[in-house]
Amino acid sequence: MFGSLGKQFAGDIASQVQSAVSSHLDKRSREKGSTEKATESLGQVTGRRKALFIGINYYGQNGELKGCINDVHNIKNFLTKNYRIDEILVLTDDQTTNPSKMPTRKNILDAFRWLRANAQAGDSLIFHYSGHGGSVKDTDGDEEDGMDETLIPVDY
Repeated sequence: MFGSLGKQFAGDIASQVQSAVSSHLDKRSREKGSTEKATESLGQVTGRRKALFIGINYYGQNGELKGCINDVHNIKNFLTKNYRIDEILVLTDDQTTNPSKMPTRKNILDAFRWLRANAQAGDSLIFHYSGHGGSVKDTDGDEEDGMDETLIPVDY
């Protein structure tokens, strides 16, 4: 679907993410004396691959969006066609017949617990979100801009 240019773009993004994560972990390790380190690079996943995809169009609400569910389907299709993904969970607000798949606050928190459950060194945990976001005052001082970013669930 995205072709060789899409794969190159994805590779460039992966390199930038890997660099940013390594830099962040190194900084936190120096600041707090932590031994936290990335155990695998993005290209050398040796364990399970779990993915959580959340798309919220906010149907019938103020601030309704048009493309968030399409984003989820497109990213999911791209990843599953190009990489092995062992477990997938999708929350979208068009799954009205299955309340456990709606992106409510409760279901999103449950999905994050599912994503990190039994995670081990070498696993790859993938998270994609398309929907509204916000920001709140940073209370622990770990954000340079003084604000923490938030996700806005369908039942906000």
